[in-house]
Amino acid sequence: MPENTRRIADRVKTQIQCTWGTTKECPRNGQITSLSGRGAFILTKAVVSVGQNVFVRIWLPSERWMAVRARVIYQLAEVGFGITFNDLADDEFSEIEALIDHYR
Repeated sequence: MPENTRRIADRVKTQIQCTWGTTKECPRNGQITSLSGRGAFILTKAVVSVGQNVFVRIWLPSERWMAVRARVIYQLAEVGFGITFNDLADDEFSEIEALIDHYR
Protein backbone atom coordinates (compact mmCIF):
# COMPACT_ATOMS: atom_id res chain seq x y z
CA MET A 1 0.00 0.00 0.00
CA PRO A 2 1.36 3.48 -0.78
CA GLU A 3 2.93 5.20 2.21
CA ASN A 4 0.68 8.25 1.89
CA THR A 5 -2.46 6.14 2.28
CA ARG A 6 -3.86 6.41 5.80
CA ARG A 7 -6.36 4.10 7.38
CA ILE A 8 -9.53 5.91 8.32
CA ALA A 9 -11.31 2.93 9.87
CA ASP A 10 -10.19 0.47 12.53
CA ARG A 11 -9.46 -3.02 11.26
CA VAL A 12 -9.72 -6.38 12.97
CA LYS A 13 -7.76 -9.49 12.10
CA THR A 14 -10.00 -12.25 10.80
CA GLN A 15 -10.02 -15.67 9.16
CA ILE A 16 -13.18 -15.47 7.08
CA GLN A 17 -13.71 -17.66 4.06
CA CYS A 18 -14.88 -15.79 0.99
CA THR A 19 -15.38 -16.19 -2.70
CA TRP A 20 -14.91 -13.36 -5.17
CA GLY A 21 -14.80 -12.51 -8.85
CA THR A 22 -15.72 -10.03 -11.52
CA THR A 23 -19.19 -11.60 -11.79
CA LYS A 24 -21.85 -12.40 -9.17
CA GLU A 25 -20.90 -16.09 -9.43
CA CYS A 26 -17.67 -15.31 -7.50
CA PRO A 27 -15.67 -18.29 -8.85
CA ARG A 28 -12.42 -17.61 -6.95
CA ASN A 29 -11.68 -18.58 -3.34
CA GLY A 30 -9.96 -16.42 -0.77
CA GLN A 31 -9.74 -15.57 2.89
CA ILE A 32 -10.43 -12.19 4.46
CA THR A 33 -7.56 -11.63 6.90
CA SER A 34 -8.47 -8.09 7.99
CA LEU A 35 -11.78 -6.27 7.95
CA SER A 36 -13.15 -2.79 8.62
CA GLY A 37 -16.43 -1.06 7.94
CA ARG A 38 -14.88 0.39 4.79
CA GLY A 39 -12.98 -2.55 3.32
CA ALA A 40 -10.95 -5.70 3.70
CA PHE A 41 -7.83 -7.59 2.67
CA ILE A 42 -8.37 -10.81 0.71
CA LEU A 43 -5.63 -13.43 0.84
CA THR A 44 -5.39 -15.06 -2.61
CA LYS A 45 -2.74 -15.71 -5.23
CA ALA A 46 -5.03 -14.61 -8.06
CA VAL A 47 -4.14 -11.46 -9.98
CA VAL A 48 -6.38 -8.38 -9.98
CA SER A 49 -6.00 -4.83 -11.23
CA VAL A 50 -6.12 -1.75 -9.03
CA GLY A 51 -9.43 0.01 -9.67
CA GLN A 52 -11.15 -3.21 -10.76
CA ASN A 53 -14.68 -3.77 -9.43
CA VAL A 54 -15.30 -7.17 -7.85
CA PHE A 55 -18.10 -9.07 -6.18
CA VAL A 56 -17.29 -10.66 -2.80
CA ARG A 57 -19.29 -13.29 -0.93
CA ILE A 58 -18.46 -13.40 2.79
CA TRP A 59 -19.20 -16.42 4.99
CA LEU A 60 -20.93 -15.18 8.13
CA PRO A 61 -20.94 -16.78 11.61
CA SER A 62 -24.68 -17.37 11.08
CA GLU A 63 -23.58 -19.89 8.41
CA ARG A 64 -24.80 -18.01 5.38
CA TRP A 65 -23.26 -15.92 2.60
CA MET A 66 -23.43 -12.14 2.33
CA ALA A 67 -22.66 -10.66 -1.09
CA VAL A 68 -21.16 -7.19 -1.47
CA ARG A 69 -19.57 -5.15 -4.24
CA ALA A 70 -16.11 -3.67 -3.86
CA ARG A 71 -13.25 -1.98 -5.68
CA VAL A 72 -9.62 -3.12 -5.57
CA ILE A 73 -7.45 -0.39 -4.01
CA TYR A 74 -4.10 -2.21 -3.94
CA GLN A 75 -2.55 -5.57 -4.74
CA LEU A 76 0.37 -7.48 -3.26
CA ALA A 77 1.65 -9.92 -5.89
CA GLU A 78 1.25 -13.59 -4.91
CA VAL A 79 -0.32 -12.53 -1.57
CA GLY A 80 -3.68 -10.83 -2.09
CA PHE A 81 -5.40 -7.48 -2.45
CA GLY A 82 -7.16 -4.74 -0.52
CA ILE A 83 -10.70 -3.65 -1.30
CA THR A 84 -13.01 -0.84 -0.38
CA PHE A 85 -16.71 -1.64 -0.21
CA ASN A 86 -18.98 0.05 -2.76
CA ASP A 87 -22.23 1.60 -1.55
CA LEU A 88 -23.15 -0.78 1.26
CA ALA A 89 -26.85 -0.81 2.07
CA ASP A 90 -27.70 -0.15 5.73
CA ASP A 91 -28.33 -3.84 6.43
CA GLU A 92 -25.04 -4.82 4.74
CA PHE A 93 -23.14 -2.26 6.82
CA SER A 94 -24.82 -3.62 9.96
CA GLU A 95 -23.73 -7.16 9.02
CA ILE A 96 -20.13 -5.98 8.51
CA GLU A 97 -20.18 -4.16 11.86
CA ALA A 98 -21.54 -7.31 13.58
CA LEU A 99 -18.77 -9.34 11.92
CA ILE A 100 -16.16 -6.85 13.17
CA ASP A 101 -17.59 -7.13 16.69
CA HIS A 102 -17.47 -10.92 16.39
CA TYR A 103 -13.72 -10.82 15.69
CA ARG A 104 -12.86 -8.00 18.09
